[in-house]
Amino acid sequence: MAGSAVFAVRRALADLLAAELDPIPVHIGEPGGLATMPIVWLGATRTSGPDGTQDPAGMRATPHPRTERVEFDVIVQARQSTGRLSESELETTTTTIETTIAADPTLGGVAGLLWARVADYAVTSTQADHQVLSTCVMTIQMVGRIGG
Repeated sequence: MAGSAVFAVRRALADLLAAELDPIPVHIGEPGGLATMPIVWLGATRTSGPDGTQDPAGMRATPHPRTERVEFDVIVQARQSTGRLSESELETTTTTIETTIAADPTLGGVAGLLWARVADYAVTSTQADHQVLSTCVMTIQMVGRIGG
């Protein structure tokens, strides 16, 4: 994905969220065995062109301007003694994330980024060891203009 804005977008979003959500940790990539809760991390990235692939303009010998459509996940997790507390904490955190992106869809003016937005989310809760782990996977869509 040479010439992609997605890397700069992910870094910019992680920086913005770290400032807005402090002291909640924000990671680029899955944090692995970290036990700090709540936690926010940026997950899988996928292209989201009309046929699920990138515009082939970038693969030519001399790249031409192209529109880049990418989706990536922001995962929020919270663990509490009850599901109501866990989901309440999750709701507060996800609302802050959505508000932060809506307030500045270019995420501080990332080069090539036309806009980013929260497009979708899914919430699950799992109970184990007298605690409830609630997870929200937020799908972030971004559209950028590369080389133009």
